[in-house]
Amino acid sequence: MQKGIGIYNFNYFAVKKTIRKVLHEISRSLRTTQRTLVLNRAKAVVLRLVKRSLAINGEISCKAKKKYINNLIKHQNMKIELTKKPKNPIIIEGFPGFGLVGSISTEFLINHLGTEQIGSIKIEEVSPLVAIHGGKVIDPIGIHYDKKNNIIIIHAITNIQGIEWQVKEVLAKLAKDLQAREIICIEGVIGGDDAKAPRSFYFANAQKNENAFETAKIEKLKEGVVVGVTGALLTEKDLPVSSIFVETHSAMPDSKAAAKVIEVLDKYLGLNIDYDPLIKQAEVFEKKLKKVLQQRNELNEEQEKKRMSYIS
Repeated sequence: MQKGIGIYNFNYFAVKKTIRKVLHEISRSLRTTQRTLVLNRAKAVVLRLVKRSLAINGEISCKAKKKYINNLIKHQNMKIELTKKPKNPIIIEGFPGFGLVGSISTEFLINHLGTEQIGSIKIEEVSPLVAIHGGKVIDPIGIHYDKKNNIIIIHAITNIQGIEWQVKEVLAKLAKDLQAREIICIEGVIGGDDAKAPRSFYFANAQKNENAFETAKIEKLKEGVVVGVTGALLTEKDLPVSSIFVETHSAMPDSKAAAKVIEVLDKYLGLNIDYDPLIKQAEVFEKKLKKVLQQRNELNEEQEKKRMSYIS
């Protein structure tokens, strides 16, 4: 075996089993959600170490690196399911965060643009929780397509805390496979006054997109800390990634901030969206999200009670 190829002997499943064994006693004293978070972070460390080993090993080809990392993503029990594969789309992603701005904004886009769902992202580590709205099942992470504008919208209603780097790898792979022109991330940030209109900012790692934001008269974010999937995606040097940040005053669903996101997207992409009805429509979605989050918390508490009863 050539020097440098030995990394392929790395047995991810064996490491996963070892991690579970080592953390077993510790996790018994933690809540269900905490236990999952600890395990996810441990696996994320393993993934980063392997990627670092691949990166510093000059004798492994780029093709081999890509193949091995894709295998790791598969082993992480994450997969993309698509019924269509549009070429050169713009990808807009919105994950739950401050004010649930990303989820509310993408929900509005899905309804307003008349998209069709063309797939979903499956993550085994995420709680198997779906929402039912209008007689339809809403996937934890759904992939929707607007054919007219060639836009893919990734709409998420589930918490991915602890596995952001892995989700970033999945989104980056999707963007590269579809030869996406740009990934646009939506984020709510704490700040602002509830009585005032929320401020918006952008950040783009491609000069062409930065020029377009400047033309739309959107203020550039010059200082700040970006976390989560958006922060992870901004580390991708070979992908054009743009982020839209809007102030929100609360961790609760914020329709005003979501409306501001739609306004910025409308100016930036020229979608001709009437975003005035958003606040009214978003209030309905807010109630749905609140109910889903409440049910998830109740489910976690019930699972914890059963676990403690079993241990006793």
